[in-house]
Amino acid sequence: MVGGGDPSVSLAPDGGPAAPPPAPVSGGESCNGLDDNGDGQVDEGCICKSGASQTCFPGPASKAGIGACRKGTMHCQGDLEFGTWGACEGAVAPAQEVCGNGIDEDCDGKDQPCAPTPSSAPDAGGAATTPPPPVTECTPNALAACYGGPAGTSGKGICKGGLKKCDASGKWGACVGQVLPKPEVCDNLVDEDCNGKNELCPGTVAVAVNIDGYCVTASCPPGAPYPVGCAINFSGGDSRGCIANAPGTSLVYFQEGDKCSAGHLSGVLFCSSTQKGALNAVNCPINKSVKYYPASKSGCPDT
Repeated sequence: MVGGGDPSVSLAPDGGPAAPPPAPVSGGESCNGLDDNGDGQVDEGCICKSGASQTCFPGPASKAGIGACRKGTMHCQGDLEFGTWGACEGAVAPAQEVCGNGIDEDCDGKDQPCAPTPSSAPDAGGAATTPPPPVTECTPNALAACYGGPAGTSGKGICKGGLKKCDASGKWGACVGQVLPKPEVCDNLVDEDCNGKNELCPGTVAVAVNIDGYCVTASCPPGAPYPVGCAINFSGGDSRGCIANAPGTSLVYFQEGDKCSAGHLSGVLFCSSTQKGALNAVNCPINKSVKYYPASKSGCPDT
């Protein structure tokens, strides 16, 4: 326990809060990368360290790696320090066995041979028989992780996996909740095509910002004099941040809170050879809950 804080919260090596240890949550689910309560989801309700990933399996642990069953990966989602686990992507859960196809779908360690089934046409002795039952893909109401985008794109940029449900006829339904790649929009700080990077428009350059202080300025270069975006982190504890730039000018003013005491500013400023719209919370995000984007520093909190 530190300084009268909550004794149930542990500390990370850097002194910040660490993710709580695995513990049971409501519905019989334990935070262990498995589907303990059999609802087709893994570790729902469990909190995790934002940006973390771990292996997962939407079925009994004893079946992972047996037959067609495979483990997947799930990523911790959320903008704060702690988030919740997303879908278990890439996993193959146990499914209803299809006889005689050489695949162990129910992951019991063996493929089920088909029982001899007579044809619907009369046999050599003249006896008519019934046709075999239709082949099914899955057990009705079963859930499985799914993703229809190119390999390697899930979990990057805007892309994420979803869930599919087996219908009453034993066929998989649509993949619900997935987000697939889209054509990239340059200079918007969003990775729409999920290739792990944001594309800059022709004529745009990225200028590194690494400055001590909180009431400071940075400037775009002569070849690309117009600020068109940024991604900035203030290192102080104030909830307010201000970015001031007059349209058509190259100078950008940065201020945290209403004091100019020593601090540090880091990130990147995007500059273009073409003048565009004013800086705002979409094209110039900062790590503050209260954001100001005036045309001059007089619009920032009074220092």
